[in-house]
This record gives sequence, C-alpha cells and structure tokens, in this order.
Amino acid sequence: MAALSPEERQKREEWQKSMSQVPLPKKGCFRAVYPSIEWQETPCTTGPAYPMPPRRGPRPLTVGNSSDVSPQVPSGFISTAIGSFDSVTGVTSESGPIANTGPSFPDTYTLQINTEQFKSTACAGSPNTDPNTGCRGWQAVRI
Repeated sequence: MAALSPEERQKREEWQKSMSQVPLPKKGCFRAVYPSIEWQETPCTTGPAYPMPPRRGPRPLTVGNSSDVSPQVPSGFISTAIGSFDSVTGVTSESGPIANTGPSFPDTYTLQINTEQFKSTACAGSPNTDPNTGCRGWQAVRI
C-alpha cells in the first residue's frame, strides 16, 4: 500500500470523524469500510481470556513485531478511540495463533486499549514494591 497523499489522508480523517457520529442501526457488532458511510453488520466475538499487559520501557513509534503504541490522554476518561494504519508496506496477509498457542489462523489479532498504570490495592503483599517499576494496576478494554 503506497503512502497516502495529504489530500487523501485528510479525506479519510474526515470520514473517520463523520462515521463516529453515525449511530449503529441496532445493538451488535458492525464495521465500515472507507469510503462507504453505511455500517455493515459483522459477527461479534469474545476477546482472549488471557491478559495482555502493556510493555515496559521506551515505546517506539512503530506498530507490529511486538511493539506497542501508547497514546496520551491529557485528563479525564477515554470515551472514544479512533485510529487507522495509514501506511503499510510489504504486507500481503495477516495470521497468528489463538491465545498465543497452536497453529496460525488468518485475521487473528487483537486491539486493546490500556489505561495508564496506577497504584492498586491488588498489589498488596507484592514483593516488588518499587514505586516506578514495581507492581502497578491497569485496566484493559479489548476491541
């Protein structure tokens, strides 16, 4: 996929914003594919039961190959998340194992939004008490 022109990038950003305002036709799971402005029903699935904690240490500004991206929220609560992968090169397919075990299947990936790590009572009794690198809580939402 070639890099998008500034005009095309702007059109897609405007489409993303407009689609976030289009109500879903009913309760369930839906998707929209640019440039369509209609929601298409898709089967709902359950996210994996195993935790996927955020990586520690510096986070590169790349996606894939075990690299995480961590956007910052200035304050308050996360109520909406909109994003895209605007520039992808050399990818002809995607697959992976389910729950990190067994054979690979097509379209096996996860998208997860994590909160900032915080002090948690769940860490009571943890031997790792360092305030910066020790036991910390976090909340995940799988999409």
